[in-house]
Amino acid sequence: AARLSSEPLKDFKENISGLVDGVAKATAKTANNRVKLNALRSAGVLCRCVEKADEKNAAKLFESAFETMKIRDVDVEVKRAALTAVAQIVRQVSSALGDYHADILPVLMDRLNNSSTQLTALQSLSSIAESGALDLTSKLEEIIQTLCKFMRTQTSNQVKYESARTLEAVVQKNGKAIKAFAPSLLTEAGQHATDSDTYLCSLVLKLIGAIVKSPAQDVLKESKEMNKVMERMLLFTQSPLVDSKALTSIVECFRVVSLTVSTFDELLAKLKDIVSKDTSAHTLSVVAKCIGAMAGSASEKKRNAYIEASLGELKSGGMQIKQLALLSIGDIGRRVNLSSHKGLDQIVFSSFDQENQSIRASASYALGSITAGSLSSYLVGLLQLLDKYREYNYLLLRSVREVVSCYFGRSDEIAQFTPQIFAALVKHTDSKEEAVRAEVAECLGGLAKIEPEKTIKFLHDSLSSKTPFTRAVAVGALRYSLSDEVQEVVGTRFGQFLRMFEDSDLEVRRQAVLTFEAVLKSTDLVNKAENSKLMETVVVQTLYQELEPNQNFIRIMDAGALKIRIDNHLPLRRAAFDTLATIIRVCPYRLNMDEFYQWTMQGLLDPEEDIVTRTWDMYFQITQNPSLRSSLRNLGSGKARKPITDSKGKSVQAMHKILLTFIKKKMITLKQVSSRETESASECTKKALMTVFTMVEIPGMEEQAADFTTLVGRIKQTKGIAKEIVEANNALKAQR
Repeated sequence: AARLSSEPLKDFKENISGLVDGVAKATAKTANNRVKLNALRSAGVLCRCVEKADEKNAAKLFESAFETMKIRDVDVEVKRAALTAVAQIVRQVSSALGDYHADILPVLMDRLNNSSTQLTALQSLSSIAESGALDLTSKLEEIIQTLCKFMRTQTSNQVKYESARTLEAVVQKNGKAIKAFAPSLLTEAGQHATDSDTYLCSLVLKLIGAIVKSPAQDVLKESKEMNKVMERMLLFTQSPLVDSKALTSIVECFRVVSLTVSTFDELLAKLKDIVSKDTSAHTLSVVAKCIGAMAGSASEKKRNAYIEASLGELKSGGMQIKQLALLSIGDIGRRVNLSSHKGLDQIVFSSFDQENQSIRASASYALGSITAGSLSSYLVGLLQLLDKYREYNYLLLRSVREVVSCYFGRSDEIAQFTPQIFAALVKHTDSKEEAVRAEVAECLGGLAKIEPEKTIKFLHDSLSSKTPFTRAVAVGALRYSLSDEVQEVVGTRFGQFLRMFEDSDLEVRRQAVLTFEAVLKSTDLVNKAENSKLMETVVVQTLYQELEPNQNFIRIMDAGALKIRIDNHLPLRRAAFDTLATIIRVCPYRLNMDEFYQWTMQGLLDPEEDIVTRTWDMYFQITQNPSLRSSLRNLGSGKARKPITDSKGKSVQAMHKILLTFIKKKMITLKQVSSRETESASECTKKALMTVFTMVEIPGMEEQAADFTTLVGRIKQTKGIAKEIVEANNALKAQR
């Protein structure tokens, strides 16, 4: 099966009869379940080599898998493999299986009612339904009723999700036949169009779209079932839980409904009724995308009328109405060339003058989106604005980012314009505004996905720039460019990016740490031989150095009676702890754990609460890793690399003394009047207690770290943190 998946099919087609015979015999006659299992997997792949007119080999391959599928008393893995193999064979050579078609569905339906084969049977039915290789009409009502029941009653989310997918495939391939069941099916689907399970909702919305696109749409127009579903759809657009998958589905569902069982005008009115002065930015975005999708598919007359009305609302509407107008114009512009609307880009740009930040952000999105929809009409104007209006650089760069992001995977369509975009971005790499540099980095990272060679070379060369801001942008841009194509281009250059850990500038080092963490999470660049040594000698050692507050970047501002501590090193320190936590999660074998503990103990008494919490989070993560858990004995009995000075000037070094100092400090904070600070201290203490309570249960801890174990026993009896002790114990019980 593995060779069939990786080698040219022609090599197998030449010997197909012998291979089919061998697989069929192994499937039907062997008593060894492992052999039978591999034979069935091979059958599912081998069917790709069988010609559609080759009835003899098709029948032999099918019979061997189908006979096994019918057997009840067989290993469950073999049952599942047989179901998968039958589905693959039917998809591939159904035309050569004429006499067998009537036998397949009854057995498949039987397997749907068996909990051990239910999910695999659903996947097989979905595969067959998508292919249209089998006539399902004889069992259509039973299939629909069974799958609806699964969505309604099953506790397994996987079964629910697969049921929704299968129903969509059934509807798409059996449109005329489902007409009689459409109203009841729509009602069933509508019950799941809620935010209680947004992933199921996203699948159900696709199903609803398939139903209203089918020939059954005639019986659904103005029906009570459709009205109820539309009410649920409108309610769902207002949910704060709408994520990217659900958003894609709800937008497409509104678009399809507006073209079939409803109209653009009717749905537009209902969507706009949602908007009020209290409408959240998230809901406004969802509503705007729905309107944009509907308008993009509506007639030109209706679309133009809506755009003109929206432009009017920019002059007289309230804050939310102006936002909706801008966002929806942008979403229409992504889909349709709006250059026929003279001066549209300038009208949108005029909203950059608005006092409200949300309106300005919406205008930035709209300008970028309409530019993406008509590069030849608007791009030059956008880049000229970027040169002319320095005060709007940040917003205009966000517009450029929208343009670039629209063309991921469509590089040919933007290729002639990338030199202009590139030249405009380069001018702003040394901007003094951090927000502007961040946008430039993200734009360059996006551009690298479109034009990898040129962009990565520029970023690599910029690492040698004399300007720290330019170096920071270059190393930060890599973080936004991590596609498969870009990884290949970065290749051996990645070592130079790692060298930026040693840069003299604080911000360059911070960007290097953030980029490295992103690389760890999404690529295997650090595993290349040429980068492994750098990670050990440069990256990890530099991260350790950044864990201790750097007094060169900390100052005290005297505000009379109030002394304010300004810690410019904190962002880098925070990034260093986060990156070490990622190394622990992704590749802990890169670390010497004794050395790791000696350096990271510093974080337990850091002046900043979020660093302390991050350190305990990291240690707790280790307690949950079976391969690292035993190393915590060295933490319990260990010492920090050097003495740590607490807030009172007292130095501590051993772990049990660090823990005692931490607990005393938190008890003082927790005695204060309830505030944000006490809540934060309580959560931090709870995480610390969960960690140390788990540590003392590690075999050998008491013998190796007696002082630490004794202290934890005393802490368990401490009344000043009784609430946190109870919460920590309850949290640990819930995890177990």
